[in-house]
Amino acid sequence: MFELEAGILSHPNPDIGAYDIDDVRRLRDAAKVKLLNVKFQPPSNKWKAPLRENGGCNRRCPKDLLLHNTSYPTIYYSAAADGLYCIECSIFRTDEGRLVGQPLSDWSNATKKIDKHYRSPEHSAACSKAREYLSNYKKQEPTIIEKQQRSSERDRQVRRSAIKSIGRNLLFLARQGLSIRGDTDDHSNFQNLLSLQQETDANLKEHLSKAKAREKYTSHEIQNEMLQLQASQVTNQILHKVHKAKWYSLMADESPDISKIEQVALILHYLEDTPKGVRVREDYLRFVATGSTTGEALTNLILEKLNQWNLMLGWMVGQGYDGAGNMSGSASGVQARISALNPDAVYIHCRNHCLNLALIHSCKVPCIRNMYNTLGELLKFITASPKRVAIYLQQTGGKNKLHRFCETRWSHHSEVVAMVINNYAAILDTLQVLQSDPDKDVAKDAFAYSKSLESFQFLVCLFIADDLMAPMQPVAQALQAEQMDLVRAAERADHIVSLLQSQRADSDTSFRGIYHRAVAFAAEHQILPSVPRIVGRQKHRANVITETPFDHYRINAYNAFLDFLIPELKSGLVKPLPRLKAEYLLSHRLPLLTDEIWAEIKQTYGHLLPNPSALDSELKSWKHDINTGHIVAADLFRAIDSSPFLPNLNTIFRILLTMPVSGASCERSFSTLRRLKDWLRNRMTNDRLSSLALLNIHQDIPVDLDQFLRDFDDGTRRIKI
Repeated sequence: MFELEAGILSHPNPDIGAYDIDDVRRLRDAAKVKLLNVKFQPPSNKWKAPLRENGGCNRRCPKDLLLHNTSYPTIYYSAAADGLYCIECSIFRTDEGRLVGQPLSDWSNATKKIDKHYRSPEHSAACSKAREYLSNYKKQEPTIIEKQQRSSERDRQVRRSAIKSIGRNLLFLARQGLSIRGDTDDHSNFQNLLSLQQETDANLKEHLSKAKAREKYTSHEIQNEMLQLQASQVTNQILHKVHKAKWYSLMADESPDISKIEQVALILHYLEDTPKGVRVREDYLRFVATGSTTGEALTNLILEKLNQWNLMLGWMVGQGYDGAGNMSGSASGVQARISALNPDAVYIHCRNHCLNLALIHSCKVPCIRNMYNTLGELLKFITASPKRVAIYLQQTGGKNKLHRFCETRWSHHSEVVAMVINNYAAILDTLQVLQSDPDKDVAKDAFAYSKSLESFQFLVCLFIADDLMAPMQPVAQALQAEQMDLVRAAERADHIVSLLQSQRADSDTSFRGIYHRAVAFAAEHQILPSVPRIVGRQKHRANVITETPFDHYRINAYNAFLDFLIPELKSGLVKPLPRLKAEYLLSHRLPLLTDEIWAEIKQTYGHLLPNPSALDSELKSWKHDINTGHIVAADLFRAIDSSPFLPNLNTIFRILLTMPVSGASCERSFSTLRRLKDWLRNRMTNDRLSSLALLNIHQDIPVDLDQFLRDFDDGTRRIKI
């Protein structure tokens, strides 16, 4: 009987014809009420009752009786019995007959028989009993068990709503990069946020006020668990997209945190197909603490994580690291060890690091090097003291603050050089004031810096650096973009090298403008053009004898700087890469595609393609479409969008676009690391750190709080959720 009642109560549309009528009459109140209120619902609008032989011909239940009929509200069609029942009579009468416990299946005179049944006194009595029964059922008090069940269900709903609110507050703090705990829990952001939300969230207020201490789900351990569950959603969404893309590149870098723990940032570079076209994703996945930074230790760490994330090593087509020996070493570095396991995982030295190293190495020209050193020490001297900064701001009217050189980003030195040129007079006035400082060391340094700045050689080198370094900054910024690809990076590098080579070839003309600017600037500040003293036996000074200051600085500074800079950029940025040959498949390079280059492309990519034998025919189709103007594939993104029906070429373009360009995303993750784990949060565990970083970095990836609640309810809680 209990199983029967449970089946009726759980079924959305129970059929009385499917049950024994004696069992139906012994049902308890809730099940009877369910049967009294139910009406037949056909499976679809086109559904028809089955045909039945009646009186020598096939008939089916009349349509006006099949559905709810206002003329006969108690008549119910049973699909199980293919007949009609009077619900009230079947339940509240003790006898049996047509419409009463037994179906009416004779469709020839169904309406007349129902009319006769409705006129019977037994039907009227059964309907009266049904109305009285329903009225009493609505008025009756629930039983103790029902009250307990309702109370328990309400408490459960309150608890679930409160836990979701707790998770939402943690997610908010993590997204904003705010600290969760405080010196004490009473003064933490988390507890204060919960207190604020209780003013508008009645369920949260009830839960926190009534639940026992261990059942509030606000402890430190629960916070970590909730953050990890939310971060897992983000990780799973990223990994799902990576598996869908198939090809990926690994980017990694290491940096110590505030606790002097070496943290390795792991980032995946892959392609995502969106309604607007393909786009590059560089997604941070985790910080991993390591006690050893050897190539072997880091390789094992990376392979362990790839296995944990179920990413096949054979799908890795690129590795992006900096130039440190433990990462880039050709014998025992990480790239060499992973390449030994998967030769298709081609190592790409971060192009931003290559540019930075090229600029550092090119500043070996003594006068250029001395200018940068003097400028760097001068800026440190002024910005090291609030008093000196205040004197400088007085000279500028409170505007144009000074910025120091960034030690690791030489491409941004051009900004500082331009700032010094624009505020040259204010800096000289500041140094003039500081020469009267009571501190003799400060006065002495101010005098020395003033004399250095008033040197004509310093000014000429300043303007040379301003002219030659200015184009490097937009290149460095472009290389840091996620959507940058190796083809465009190579084109930008070629453009810069070509520009510098043209300037070097006609240095007399290109330097003349720089020199005239320097002379005019010097004249404004009463500085005469001059050359330093020439001493033949000194090797570390520009000692080429010239007739004029113009020729002296053109040969010993401008040309010398270019002679260092051009080879450094060529060796650092313009590196030959076999996979880069695929750029000849793009529209503007296709006319230059030769049979030799095509053979190299097939050899490089052939074993990675779905059907290499069809590659030649796809190339013919590709050339035809480009030559006729049907498609324009000016870059890899448009090439991928234009080749969905050329699977081999599409794969080539995707693999090349999946190659990393720079490690800027790793550096960005370290910026997040330093924001999250500071002096006040230096005891944070790595699991908590990685969870907070995932939620803070990937604010574009949603977290489903309903799924979070289902994951949190793992069946092991002290109370039922």
